[in-house]
Amino acid sequence: MMPGNALSAQKASALARIGNGSSWFLWIAGMSLVNAVIAMTGAQWHFILGLGLTELIDDMPTTAVGHAIAFGFDLIVAAVWVLFNMQAKQGRKWAFIVGITLYVVDALLLLVFQSWLSVAFHVYALFRIFPGLQAISELRRIEQAERQQAAMASAQFGYSPAPAGVWPPPPVAETAPPAAWPAPAANTAQPAWPPPASDAAQPPAWQPSAGEPEQPGVYPPNR
Repeated sequence: MMPGNALSAQKASALARIGNGSSWFLWIAGMSLVNAVIAMTGAQWHFILGLGLTELIDDMPTTAVGHAIAFGFDLIVAAVWVLFNMQAKQGRKWAFIVGITLYVVDALLLLVFQSWLSVAFHVYALFRIFPGLQAISELRRIEQAERQQAAMASAQFGYSPAPAGVWPPPPVAETAPPAAWPAPAANTAQPAWPPPASDAAQPPAWQPSAGEPEQPGVYPPNR
């Protein structure tokens, strides 16, 4: 399993190739319209990136109405290729497949009319478009790896990781620790122990009884 940074780099590369490949559909649409305008002016040159089909349609009319109808057809064809660009850029494989197929057919049409330079450029354009189709399959594999990585991280850490490009995933937010046990004793006053001696009255000192003579050196005197 590749780390998130590697997946992110590969994903960015795949998206770039998809964008580059799909952009050729937009160029084909634009140059075909430019060729249509050039044909309406009566010029005898055109851009080799444009479609041979639109060139054939543009050469057929001989009146202004015919040229207007042909230009309307060119607009529809260009809109279809713009649609291919939009869908292919979003990773729709069918748009690449249909666009490439139609461009191959257009190259064969130019081959019939022996427009060798246009055929050569069609081959070059197909060479640049095809990597975009391959990148869609690679992008799907990368997205599948990201989902597997997310599932593994969720099972291991208990949460979903950050999107590709952030690795390692951020740690789980720390929670407050549980209360200490045993709980500390309350700061209540405790009785002193042993208790202090009370100031009770002490028995009186010994006093000789009446009639008993005190003996010197003996205290208390022997009775």
